[in-house]
Amino acid sequence: MLEILRLPVLSNNYVFVLADAGRAEAAVVDPALAAPVQALLEQRGWELALVLQTHHHSDHIGGTPDLLRRWPQAQVW
Repeated sequence: MLEILRLPVLSNNYVFVLADAGRAEAAVVDPALAAPVQALLEQRGWELALVLQTHHHSDHIGGTPDLLRRWPQAQVW
């Protein structure tokens, strides 16, 4: 079963986290900030497998470099 979580960030954005309940991997969509994503993934015991970026504004991709430092194996689409 797919679990979709919505993390509010900045003043008007969300980061979406998608994870398969049967796996320990997750994908994130438009990670404006890394800290809330990292906290959630570590709390749940999930590894970051994929970062989906819908476009290249800083309020959508700003957290990507820090997430890749923590999970260098993650793909970026």
